[in-house]
Amino acid sequence: MYAQSIVRIGTSTNAKPVMLLAFIKNEIPKYLGSKKYYWLRIYLAKHKDREIVEVRVNGSVCSELHKFFKPYIDSWDASSTFICEKQYGFFVQRDDDKCPFKKETVVNTARAALEKMVKVSNRDEYMAMADELEEIAGDKDIAAEVRIFIPEILAKLTLGYQEGDSLFLIDGDSKIEFKKTQLRSYFYIQQVVLEFLNKRPSQEDVQKIVLNSVAFRELKKVNQEQGHEPKDLYVPGTAFKIGTENYKVW
Repeated sequence: MYAQSIVRIGTSTNAKPVMLLAFIKNEIPKYLGSKKYYWLRIYLAKHKDREIVEVRVNGSVCSELHKFFKPYIDSWDASSTFICEKQYGFFVQRDDDKCPFKKETVVNTARAALEKMVKVSNRDEYMAMADELEEIAGDKDIAAEVRIFIPEILAKLTLGYQEGDSLFLIDGDSKIEFKKTQLRSYFYIQQVVLEFLNKRPSQEDVQKIVLNSVAFRELKKVNQEQGHEPKDLYVPGTAFKIGTENYKVW
């Protein structure tokens, strides 16, 4: 691990800068996967009663890490000034990256999937799309991840509910929990979904895809039964199942 010195703006008589990475030193390994390199950015800011805490791993916000900085930032006296601190950490794994696929494979498969998903109107067409995605990806696992995560990511981005950092792999009767940052394809797919939204697709196209989201169906059920709006709800993470043998998280 390599750590940058603390960068600070503003002063406070009640607190001195400390090594920010130390607050989450026991949590960091949970967010590292099979990539060779990971970078971590911690940003804290406070002005009067307003506080901002943001932790990113390889550019992705990890909301579950924010709570570890709450007591520290609460101790700052920013009643008459603006204070912020940030620190970068860089992690290099000893083993080389042995991932069998490239980012471009996931991105191209996800783009093709979005084009096809807006045209699917029944189960037969969905199954035909699944077969086509396997041919495009050349890998059943990648095709399945793309097919599963696109609706879930799109639901999260458009409905506005809060979601944790975890993924839950369903394996028989058990669930294996790990972090999204440990599955590189998740953020490759999210990048493509954001590109899709930037093109301002029709509401009909968005809804057609989101209807395949498990989270959307569960939130709809909660809304009907209890009257809660999506923005008021929290989802710990996304559960998924890959129906192939020897599936491996890359």
